[in-house]
Amino acid sequence: QRMDNEVVRQKFGLISSGNKQVVIEIIVGAPYPYAEELDETRTCWYGPVEIKGILDNAVRIGGDDPIQALVLSITFVKRILLAEKKKGNRIVCLDTDEDYPLEVIFEPENYF
Repeated sequence: QRMDNEVVRQKFGLISSGNKQVVIEIIVGAPYPYAEELDETRTCWYGPVEIKGILDNAVRIGGDDPIQALVLSITFVKRILLAEKKKGNRIVCLDTDEDYPLEVIFEPENYF
């Protein structure tokens, strides 16, 4: 997957229900146009996402424009992390082992 410019790179700990901890690294790249689908009437943009430690491969999240591709990429990260939490795993800050407040961080209405 193409990852020319990173928008986000952050590491967390993932502690399984069996108390095994692994480091996960989230990388979200800047959206880019998918050249093969460009014409005068329609464009397609992709936001590259890697979640090392959870997903084996990088993925690209499509959108109609760069803003949508970026928002959907961040939403994808949120859903993957919340799915891990539903499995009984903990997403923690590496320096403190405190739970990372996913529900607060990913809900913009908490800030505006």
